Amino acid sequence: MQAAIAHLHSLSIQIHSYLDDSLLKEFCPIKLRVQTDLVINCFLSLGFLISWKKSEIIPSQDFVFLGEHFLTSVGLVLPPEEKFTKLCQKIHLFLTVQSVTARQFLQLLGLLNSLADVIPLGRLHIRPLQFYLHKLWIAASQEWEALIPITQPLFPHLQWWLVRENVMRGLCLSPQVPSLTLFTDASTLGWGAYLEGLTISGVWSPDLLEEHINVLEMKAVLFALNHFQMSLKNQSVILATDNTTVVAYLKNQGGTHSPSLYQIARDILLLCFQLQVHLVVRHIAGHLNILADTLSRSLAPVNTEWELLQVVFKAVTLHWGSPQIDLFATSLNHKLLTFVSPVPDPKSFAVDAMSLSWKGMFGYAFPSFQVSLPSTSENSRGKLQDHSYCSSMAKTVLVSRPSAPIMCLSSSSTSETRPSVSNQGQGSLSKSRKTSSTRLASLRVSLRKRGFSEGATKHLTKSVRDSTSIVYDAKWSIFSDWCSEREIDPFQVTVQQLADFLVFLFESKGLCPSTIKGYRSAISRTIHISGGPDFGINEHISLLVRSFSLERPRQKTLVPKWDLGLVLSFLKLPPFEPAETIDLRFLSYKCCFLLALASGRRRSEIHAFSISDACLRFNRDKSSVTLLTDPAFLAKNQIPDKGAEPVVIPALPSDSISVLLCPVRILSIYLERTCSLRSVSNSRLFIPIKKGISDLSVKTISTWICKCISLAYGSSKAELLNSFNVKAHDVRGISTSWALFNSASLEEVLSAGFWRNENSFISHYLQSMATFAESLYSLGPIVSAQRLNFPPVSSVTGDSALR
Repeated sequence: MQAAIAHLHSLSIQIHSYLDDSLLKEFCPIKLRVQTDLVINCFLSLGFLISWKKSEIIPSQDFVFLGEHFLTSVGLVLPPEEKFTKLCQKIHLFLTVQSVTARQFLQLLGLLNSLADVIPLGRLHIRPLQFYLHKLWIAASQEWEALIPITQPLFPHLQWWLVRENVMRGLCLSPQVPSLTLFTDASTLGWGAYLEGLTISGVWSPDLLEEHINVLEMKAVLFALNHFQMSLKNQSVILATDNTTVVAYLKNQGGTHSPSLYQIARDILLLCFQLQVHLVVRHIAGHLNILADTLSRSLAPVNTEWELLQVVFKAVTLHWGSPQIDLFATSLNHKLLTFVSPVPDPKSFAVDAMSLSWKGMFGYAFPSFQVSLPSTSENSRGKLQDHSYCSSMAKTVLVSRPSAPIMCLSSSSTSETRPSVSNQGQGSLSKSRKTSSTRLASLRVSLRKRGFSEGATKHLTKSVRDSTSIVYDAKWSIFSDWCSEREIDPFQVTVQQLADFLVFLFESKGLCPSTIKGYRSAISRTIHISGGPDFGINEHISLLVRSFSLERPRQKTLVPKWDLGLVLSFLKLPPFEPAETIDLRFLSYKCCFLLALASGRRRSEIHAFSISDACLRFNRDKSSVTLLTDPAFLAKNQIPDKGAEPVVIPALPSDSISVLLCPVRILSIYLERTCSLRSVSNSRLFIPIKKGISDLSVKTISTWICKCISLAYGSSKAELLNSFNVKAHDVRGISTSWALFNSASLEEVLSAGFWRNENSFISHYLQSMATFAESLYSLGPIVSAQRLNFPPVSSVTGDSALR
């Protein structure tokens, strides 16, 4: 069964299987019908017997799968109506008798457990029944037919399951993404909680001091939710606690080991249900839960909450300049928009300033760790962590004197007086930088100012491939222009300003999320190298880009946009044959297209193929040809210190009906006809068609490939083809997908396409070739992804690959 499912997945069919049950998922009903037929034919050809009575083969958004009722049109899953009816019958039986057997009681619990996962707080309402049975019956020592009395205290817990609104409410298939994080902690002295810059703490009453720490930790959560309920209402919230028992009881909606813990967990979950709070419970390491832990141990202010008076901070920045980042702060007291928190905080740039590199950073550090006694603690991995900045205390009225416990850290000397800055935004534009400067020029200036030599600067600015650098330059230019219009220094941009720029790209420019991710990479890398923060790992920017993907998801094309069989059939006819005498223009088109199909490589690699003795070699019997790119060329994902992998393209059999589509034959003819036209200095495989041009570009390779497709479709279908937005890159996906469709292993496909892992191929290139299989097989064997793909052997019952 697994092999059949893997084959269907390779055809881009979204099929989900559990044992012998399968579910097909697709946005388009028409595609789903086609895929359903393919799956049925596949299972039948493999000898599987399909239970037609239990199957639903008509596409629907209202169906039952694995005992759960799915309503995908409204995004809900709930129990099937038959199960609810069966449940009501069992509950009514329990309410009308004085006792039942332990077996009957366990059967009821089993039915409830089968429904619990699709009922809001369903498992929570099973717990009282479990407690009741555990008190009266022990499985290890009592018979299954032992009688269990049904008494009055049990009635309310049974009757809850008879209310349709409770059982048939349904659960959301796509829960809300958390937007807030609540940290809680408890100690033997008291409790504390921290929510997005807000804090609350308290001490235990005498009656609670004797309770187990797990109970106190659970109480801390309940008190925190009660206090912050107005801020949490209708929100999705991450609850971060360092107590694993609290995590387990809230995730599992209670437990049966501790009635007291269950009761508090019940109060917490019912409160969240009442406030419509979606609670996501997560465990956090104790050493990261600093604020909540400190709040739970004392009523005094948390040490990291000490801060300078605003007027004093302004005086400091007027004297030394405006720092880039506040190193020791929280959401409560950060003086700069970019700050580092000692605890996980969605608003902070990073966690734990002592774990960051401060080289070249103009940072603001208060309280100063140099005026504090060392305070180290050993974490669970045995490494010492310095938390002295958390224990610093302000001693005096603070003024802007060098002797005050303030630090402004910079790569340059702090004795140098910096120019005054305005208080507008993050600071006025630096006079030494102009936003019109190119990215590389600005980077060189920045690196030189930070003390790097000219030689080191030259190599640092060339740390990415030339193609990547060109893309980064173009994106940085657009970002720089946007900043210039708003009088923002692009190298001093804040998280908030960068977020506005990305929103501008998404809403005003209409760019897709993947393109916006490219802008984020270009901007964050440039700013980070220049000594600024790394926006590539900033949580706010990541959440923003994620929201773009949710609002405008990438529409993956499961079926090729154009018919490869139609194009190949056309390449066998004039003006592409006879290859020995046709116009060089059409020979170039055909040779380029067939090499792209046969190799499965990118257009840049095809452009870089060389005819030097070391890079091109035909087998003696012309059964294959081995190609290599020019040694100076570096492929997109090629590791710099590793050489290029050879591309071995097999030839079609000489007696094949598709011999006119043999890439080895066409390449041989192309080399023979262009031999006299080549210059000694140029070893590139493909040469320009137009006279007076010494070399061709990568874009020309794309143009030649697309020309084959457009000519094949002809003028009558030109509008249809334009609506498909055909790209030369499509050939790469079709080439490798056709090889996989014809039983090539995934490893062979990845090697042919020069991918390091399967994620890129599956996410961006894999397509279903079933629709075009018949027309392609009619052409005979075809070379794609560096392998010969033969049509399947037909039998009396027909082609097994198609029927």
